[in-house]
Amino acid sequence: MRPDPLGSIEGARPEGDAQRYGILVVDDERGILESIELTLDTEYRVYTAESGVEGLEILDREDIALVIADQVMPAMSGVEFLEAVLDRDPWVVRMMLTGYTDLSSLIRGINEGHIYRYITKPWEPEELRMDVKRALEAYELGRRNEKLTRDLEAANHRLESENRYLRQEVKGRYAFDGILGDSPA
Repeated sequence: MRPDPLGSIEGARPEGDAQRYGILVVDDERGILESIELTLDTEYRVYTAESGVEGLEILDREDIALVIADQVMPAMSGVEFLEAVLDRDPWVVRMMLTGYTDLSSLIRGINEGHIYRYITKPWEPEELRMDVKRALEAYELGRRNEKLTRDLEAANHRLESENRYLRQEVKGRYAFDGILGDSPA
């Protein structure tokens, strides 16, 4: 019986890796950062930032799989921050934390920041844990898919090379230009 491919994704650790997933939470309210950190830090490496600029600095130096950003922050909005995250690492899963229902901003976030999910304030801790686990499952599946695609491209390249080689071998071995004959015709 084959093991369930998702069974190995516990949410807390990447497959075959001893280190837990890194999650970056960016919000200008310290209380929100502390609350999310307390909710997630038993299973994940949680980094917090009080601004988009600070968040980007953490993203540049740490291995981050998931980013949760507040929609409304001074200097850099959540959507602007998530667009910058997308530019730096398109594989990082992006989630937005919002207490507002500004439809145009939500649409922009989905279209330009490629947001995986919105989390509304206030949130339920267990619901947040489940959303994060699902997001990291999607992240892990994306990473696996990328690796399989690279492996398939490499195998295809090898097969094309072998095919060209074998065609040349057959052409050389079974060519008629070396046949000498003597007949009245």
